[in-house]
Amino acid sequence: RNHETEDETEEQTDSNSIDYLIAKIRQSYIAIEITKVIEVIEEFEVTSLYKVSNFIRGLINLRGQVLACIDLSKHLGFDLLVIDERNKFIVISESGSDFALCVDELIGIQALDGHVFQETEKVFPEQVAKFFPSFIEESGEIKLIMRPELFTNSESLVNYRKN
Repeated sequence: RNHETEDETEEQTDSNSIDYLIAKIRQSYIAIEITKVIEVIEEFEVTSLYKVSNFIRGLINLRGQVLACIDLSKHLGFDLLVIDERNKFIVISESGSDFALCVDELIGIQALDGHVFQETEKVFPEQVAKFFPSFIEESGEIKLIMRPELFTNSESLVNYRKN
């Protein structure tokens, strides 16, 4: 009987883990829920925009769909990325809004357990907590958990919505 209970507990633990795509922006690891990721693209030309928030680096034409190219380096306390053909972009879909997040490198997919997430605002500046409300620390590495909906609903992006 005890053995069965252990199995059940293990199953429950598994169900709390969600797959995240782990990427790196400068020295920061970020994690995006895999269900929000459409694809990863590379070597795309970014058309610059003027008079926009500094994290909107321009537009990418992906097979006829125009995506805002987003660079969150400044929010993480770094200089903006140099945008060139080496960049990788994670195409993220959130409530009907798609955008391309510019990252330095992709690390891979990892299952993370939401129960061990910690609140970012207690440790990081408010600008980090704004889009990455939680983080997880594993073996000395901190991964910031991105919540794209906080981003697509932010005032800065309101002008770029389709509707």
